[in-house]
Amino acid sequence: MQELYADPELDDHCEIELKDGRTIERFSSSLRNEQNENQGRVWFFRDITERKRAQQALQASDEKFRQLAENIREVFWMMSPSADQILYISPAYEPIWGRSCESLYRNPMSWAESIHPDDVAQAHTMFSRQIQGEALDSEYRIRTPDGQEKWIRDRAFPIRDHDGQLIRVGGIADDITERKRYEEDLIRARQAADPANVAKSRFLANMSHEIRTPMNGVIGMVQLLLETELTQEQRRYANVAHTSGRALLSLIDDILDLSKIEARKITLEKRSFSLRDTIDEVVQLLGIQATPKGLNLRSRVSPEIPTLLIGDSHRLRQVLTNLAANAIKFTERGEIMLEAAIESHSDTKIRFEITDTGIGIRSEQIGELFQPFAQADASTTRRYGGTGLGLAISKQLVELMGGTIGVRSQQGHGSTFWFTMVYEPSDQKQLATDWRAEGASSSGAADRIARDVRILVAEDNIINREVALAQLRKLGLKATAVVNGAEAVEALRDGGYDLALMDCQMPVMDGFEATRRVRLSSNRDIPIIAVTADAMPTERDRCLSEGMNDYLAKPVDLRRLAEMLAKWLPATVDAEPLPNLRKGCQ
Repeated sequence: MQELYADPELDDHCEIELKDGRTIERFSSSLRNEQNENQGRVWFFRDITERKRAQQALQASDEKFRQLAENIREVFWMMSPSADQILYISPAYEPIWGRSCESLYRNPMSWAESIHPDDVAQAHTMFSRQIQGEALDSEYRIRTPDGQEKWIRDRAFPIRDHDGQLIRVGGIADDITERKRYEEDLIRARQAADPANVAKSRFLANMSHEIRTPMNGVIGMVQLLLETELTQEQRRYANVAHTSGRALLSLIDDILDLSKIEARKITLEKRSFSLRDTIDEVVQLLGIQATPKGLNLRSRVSPEIPTLLIGDSHRLRQVLTNLAANAIKFTERGEIMLEAAIESHSDTKIRFEITDTGIGIRSEQIGELFQPFAQADASTTRRYGGTGLGLAISKQLVELMGGTIGVRSQQGHGSTFWFTMVYEPSDQKQLATDWRAEGASSSGAADRIARDVRILVAEDNIINREVALAQLRKLGLKATAVVNGAEAVEALRDGGYDLALMDCQMPVMDGFEATRRVRLSSNRDIPIIAVTADAMPTERDRCLSEGMNDYLAKPVDLRRLAEMLAKWLPATVDAEPLPNLRKGCQ
């Protein structure tokens, strides 16, 4: 039998696309005998449609990757896990590093030559962790050949096969120099602003102190005047003076609150409280303002709300009071409704709404409402008064407590101010019972102070000294006054007094130094109550840390003074009750 051989030099190969979309691969070869004579051709056909489609998809994917990698401003890189070969580096490398991609392909570690000397150790540590398969985000500086210094952010990630083996390490590097410069500018700006903020805080604290000192004389004396026998006309005048003094004091407190909130110096309490009691207190307090205008002030608390919650009841009361007082101010007739309901059971989110039938607000003015010193309409300031601080403080307090605040309103048809708060439910029913019992016993004890006690008043301001002595006489108590801390130390050293009311800022020796010296004397246990015009919360903490037992802020309310004395002075069952204080002193 004659043997035939294929002649490779005459082989033929091609791909044929059929009309139905398939691709056929054709092979043919010339057959020759031993004498090298042509004996014909043999043909082979194979359907390679799926392979061609896979190749085309891969080419399209590669093209998309190339276009993406070459057109983003970040540097995309990929290297072998042994770090001895750069598999890919995008063209963005060249303008950022100032070096060619080809140089990196030739020497995979040449990128490290650019690293700032101070960052080399850190960069190498991060790199060694990257090639071990750890996903990392690092920042370091480089120096380009032309002398530029740049900040680089490099995010590396491992690429593994189906078996979890590390096959490549990839990453994205970005020039963040501008961001770093911006951050440095912000830091410098903040550092430059800090002295101004400190100066502002000191100014506000000093102004508060200076204003509260004479206000203590004004409000204290008016309170005492209201305790005397007055004609109807005189009492009306005195009540107007007392109300005006309280309004001025409220304005001072608002300005201080705004400053403290902006400086983030407010500490929120987390205590068990009754929401229903808090709302009732607000309604009772503001009912005094609503009744003369013929307004109906009502409240409604959903029965779904837990009896006790954990949070800052004082700040909640402040927000409710601000919003409800605002509603009363801008409502001529109708009613104000204060409502509280559960908005979300999962996290005990409570929604508060204060709805009025007042003048309403135009939609374009709502955006300005929560800005400090802003009014919806400048004319409302002249007609209704106010500084516009209440809503700004309310907004910041709500947000500080993790809530949100807003308003719905239509001019001429009233407004609804709302805010939400998330509270923790409390099971401390006994705590609430104890709190009420303590309040009741404290109130009762205020009428049972022993009349033979002696009180020392240390106060350098002659008017405030006279006010303090007059208030104590009104409470039926004996008191002696000194004008500075040195005299207070001398008077208290040998005993003879049951309690001291100590001003903090006095000449010769201030109240803090006087307290420290008394605590080193034989009369170290005498109760010392700080009486100061500094109403900042840090002042109370300082007073307690300096050894004082308690704290009263000026202006000193007569009832608050009575409660404070009842807390620290001995009581006797034989004592006569305190004089009945008139409502005008509340």
